[in-house]
Amino acid sequence: MGNRFGIPRYLYTRPLTYGLKHGVQELDLQTDLSSQNALRLNSKDLDAAPLSPIDYARRSAEYLIVPNICVSSKTGNGTILLHFRKGLRKINTVAADIGLTSELVLAKIVLTEKYDTNPQFIPMGPDVPMMLAKADAALFVGGPGLFSSLDTRCTIDLVEEWSDLTDLPYVHALWLGRQGALKPGSLYTLKHSVDEGLRHVKEIALSSADEYHVSPEECESYLTSFSFNLDDEVVESLSEFYRYAFYYGILSEVPEIRFYPAELEPDFPLN
Repeated sequence: MGNRFGIPRYLYTRPLTYGLKHGVQELDLQTDLSSQNALRLNSKDLDAAPLSPIDYARRSAEYLIVPNICVSSKTGNGTILLHFRKGLRKINTVAADIGLTSELVLAKIVLTEKYDTNPQFIPMGPDVPMMLAKADAALFVGGPGLFSSLDTRCTIDLVEEWSDLTDLPYVHALWLGRQGALKPGSLYTLKHSVDEGLRHVKEIALSSADEYHVSPEECESYLTSFSFNLDDEVVESLSEFYRYAFYYGILSEVPEIRFYPAELEPDFPLN
């Protein structure tokens, strides 16, 4: 039986999964919200999925990280934005989608460290106008074009703020799997998938632009603002993120960052 891979719906993960969807192999791909993929990986209904750093931290004794692959960014690109009401002097309440994980922690870190405020988080559906009617600010995760109708002067790009605070990229997603669930051939498949995705960024942008109500050029610019390589700087960023989360009582301990053995040799034909 082949591996069951969870596929998220975020635009920035599409280069990760491009090769899985367009390869010669018949793979068991199950598309869902990241929060649902996290639950299904935990319940063993999936073998691996791109999930957040906090999803890993909460089950680091059970999960391993796929080496050499992640999604990170160091510049503000509008993916994780905090919208606030015009004229606001201090953010005391933040409305947020309850399906978010690391983004909530990121907001907590940035607002406390850089804005000297410790707001209450209010669970709400992802509708910015409704969120701002109930709270001082709205935490929203999306992509290009989703915020074009909102006043950008009343937004904080949390990725940009994290990079300013730490001089490190923010890690959006890691491929996670249970121990023993992924063999070397599967690890190679995942690495080959992102390599194919990076070779087809223009195609991904063209096929996604209408969905996000932007031009293909804007979509491509957005996708190329991310890095898909898990290097030493990413590991340093993960460690820093976990230290902050532990300091603020979000995590009970700083997790060890553990990887699958990096034996990337295919055991099947790719072409």
